[in-house]
Amino acid sequence: MRWLFALPIRVSVPLAVVLSAVVALGLGYLGASASSEADFWVSAERSALDEMTTYQTALAIVVAEGDLIGARTMVAAFGSQHTVASMVLAGPDGTVLAATKLAWKDKPVDAVAPTFAAQRRRILRSAAPVEVSVRAEREAIVAHTRVCSAEFIGAESGSRCSTLGVEFDLGEGLRESQAALRRLAATSGLALLCFAALVGVFFEITVGRRAQRLLHAVARFTAGDETARTELSGRDELGRIGAAFDGLLASVLQGQRSLRESEERHRSILNQTELVVYTKDVDGRYLFVNRSFELLFDTSFAQVHGLTDYDILPTEAADAVVANDREVLAGEMPLEFEETVDLGGESRVFLSVKFPLTNIDGKVVALCGLSKDITARVEDEVRLRQAQKMEMVGQLTGGVAHDFNNLLAVIVPNLSMLAPLVHEAEGKEMLVAAQSAARRGAELVHRLLGLSRHEAHEPTTVEVAEAFEGVRLLLKRAVVANITIQADQSLHVFADATQLEVAIMNLVLNARDAAPDRQVNIRLAVTRVGAEVCISVSDDGCGMAADVVEHARDPFFSTKIVGAGTGLGLTMVQGFAERSGGRMEIESTVGEGTEVRIILPSVVPAQPRAPLPQPGAPRSKLSILVVDDEALVAGVMERVLSRAGHSVVRASNAATAFESLDKSAYDLVITDVLLGAGPTGLEVAHYAQRVWPGTPVLLVSGYTERALDDDGSLPLLTKPFRPKQLLAMVDQLIEVRQAG
Repeated sequence: MRWLFALPIRVSVPLAVVLSAVVALGLGYLGASASSEADFWVSAERSALDEMTTYQTALAIVVAEGDLIGARTMVAAFGSQHTVASMVLAGPDGTVLAATKLAWKDKPVDAVAPTFAAQRRRILRSAAPVEVSVRAEREAIVAHTRVCSAEFIGAESGSRCSTLGVEFDLGEGLRESQAALRRLAATSGLALLCFAALVGVFFEITVGRRAQRLLHAVARFTAGDETARTELSGRDELGRIGAAFDGLLASVLQGQRSLRESEERHRSILNQTELVVYTKDVDGRYLFVNRSFELLFDTSFAQVHGLTDYDILPTEAADAVVANDREVLAGEMPLEFEETVDLGGESRVFLSVKFPLTNIDGKVVALCGLSKDITARVEDEVRLRQAQKMEMVGQLTGGVAHDFNNLLAVIVPNLSMLAPLVHEAEGKEMLVAAQSAARRGAELVHRLLGLSRHEAHEPTTVEVAEAFEGVRLLLKRAVVANITIQADQSLHVFADATQLEVAIMNLVLNARDAAPDRQVNIRLAVTRVGAEVCISVSDDGCGMAADVVEHARDPFFSTKIVGAGTGLGLTMVQGFAERSGGRMEIESTVGEGTEVRIILPSVVPAQPRAPLPQPGAPRSKLSILVVDDEALVAGVMERVLSRAGHSVVRASNAATAFESLDKSAYDLVITDVLLGAGPTGLEVAHYAQRVWPGTPVLLVSGYTERALDDDGSLPLLTKPFRPKQLLAMVDQLIEVRQAG
């Protein structure tokens, strides 16, 4: 019966009604047929009894009169009826007296009609007037009755009775009854079919069409039609179902609309962020990527959806990313990674935070990642470490140079004082060579100190040719290149001499790196262009493209490998040029080389200062406090001053100097700026002028960074110095004091 339930309801229900009617009709027909046949036989038996009574009465009269011919005539008449199949009138002795079949006359009943014989014996023994037997298989009834007349029949038998046997043929009557029953069943079946048709039409109108509308609405909604509605109404079940379905559809559509709006808001938020956002399933296939991801990989979500990292990234990078994903999925907890990806030949570093996504059952079903491009930060950190390293190198250089200056401060004065004591020509030659080496060492240390200290811009009139020579001396061991200098000795600029040298040195180092695979030819030139001086550094290296030239001035921009430069060289050069009232220009051609020009205003050098006064005999013997933590330097100054006739007291640190100043006043205080641990020479100078106002102070230092912390009101003698310079400064300070 499953096929019935598989049919549409508009077909199955009427068909079910028809089948039910057929079954009911069949069962009714079977029941009616059985009942009708039973009734037929009961009625036939009753009719047979009535007929037998009539026959008995009629024959009894004939038999009583002894009219055998009349009896035979009556039997023939009775037997001619259509319902009588056969009739036998037998005498008391069992001989056939009359029969519908003439062949039976005067013959024993037992011989010609065994059925009649058996029933005849029973009726003779029975008290019943008539005995009826139904023979349904023969569609007949056999009946017997007694016909008594002793005077006429069987005188030899005395009062014994004759018998009348009749066989009624009921086949035609039975068939007519069955035909009538079949006509009734056919009429009933037709009526039931008409009723089923009416039921089907009624169901189609009231249920089928409405159910079809409901099904059609469901099909439209399933196909994505958001306007699908049943529009059913009414208080019956289908009406309530249709109204409930329409309400459910409205609720579902509202929920879907809200969900889409929420997803669109989140997608818009994710597309606006600079973070690269993506989700993958547990097999590594991309389920979602935001706009930043699309821009980064120059793709779209439709192209990426369903792909894996091996379809997007190089194998090595994909291996690393997949390994990180598996670690997150296995640990089921958020983790942070630094992932390096090669994009278009450029290595990019991403800081990625990845975490698992679970369903309502707590099962991990996907992975979400948020990645930020930190390439610039990593490069800045590398540059910062490089800059810090350079700063440390500068500080170390300054410290070494300071200590070396202290040594030169001992060597130079001693060589000067030794000169009058050497009389041999060979000794004088050796002394001159030592003094020349000491001066070159002092000049080199001075330049190193200028590079290492962080001092303010202090412009002076600078001869560019001297700056070129200073750079050449500093870099002749560090730069493997052919350096050519073309400079006019008469060109001067107003700039910080040290910063000018640093700027030129940066340009030379950049030119050196212009062709790492060969030796570069570098040309330093200075020319006058109107009222300006053009300082140019050019090379025949690989040159720069236009876009590189455009960004060359940007801070931290560099085309060198990470760690090979800070990206600040040209930025510092441009800053120096602008602070000096000028500008920087870059001209470069790929494959031919680069020329960088520093263009500054030209100045006319001032008249040279008058030479320092030569030390003569002191106007009076001076008491001088010499403060220096280097015993050798302090000893040299004491020796020079003592030989000039002054009284010298030495102090090796600020504390000793404070004690000496507390005890007595001095005509002059000479102190080193850096005195090791504890107070500095500046504090000693301020203490002396506070305790003994008006006391002149001379600062001595080979490392001026701490001296510049002062307001510049105190004179400074730079180490190393010659005895004449020291004595000249002493006389000058005393003259100023006496004049004031």
